[in-house]
Amino acid sequence: MSEPTVEGVLHARFRPTSFREGYDQGDVDSLLDEVVQLLKAHEGGMPADAAAAAADLCENARFQPTKFREGYDQDEVDDFLASLVRGFREIAAAGPATAAAGQFPPPAPGQAVPGAAPITVAGAPSTAAARGATGPTSTTTTTPGLIESTRPSALTRALVAVAVLAVVGILAVLL
Repeated sequence: MSEPTVEGVLHARFRPTSFREGYDQGDVDSLLDEVVQLLKAHEGGMPADAAAAAADLCENARFQPTKFREGYDQDEVDDFLASLVRGFREIAAAGPATAAAGQFPPPAPGQAVPGAAPITVAGAPSTAAARGATGPTSTTTTTPGLIESTRPSALTRALVAVAVLAVVGILAVLL
């Protein structure tokens, strides 16, 4: 991604994590919502000072870590945010003439990560529905703003918690 685009941010995909540390999906989605709003507000061209502020927003973002609940892969989120920072810094360095021209190229091909948790525009059919997932194992949860992601349902999380407790109990008895 050279210069950030609304489509590039909306179509970002990150591999989900469950039993290893990840970033809270709601926190990441909220930041990406803010970036999308900034990009939409400056569709005709982003002034250098707005681009610098957007770069600082992405660069200084901190997310709640997750471990035993689903999150986004930290390295993939960090890499994506670093590409946004580079793109916003390019706009800021180009100054008002180039930034105001509104020349935002489409995102680089292959930006999506295979097997990643889907992020789609709210109002569009969820990817769980598109895959035909039904029942208690898949639920579409909408975060405030534009981005929604597919997360395990409360029943699935409860079953995983019970399984983990059973394993811990067995290990405690054996040791």
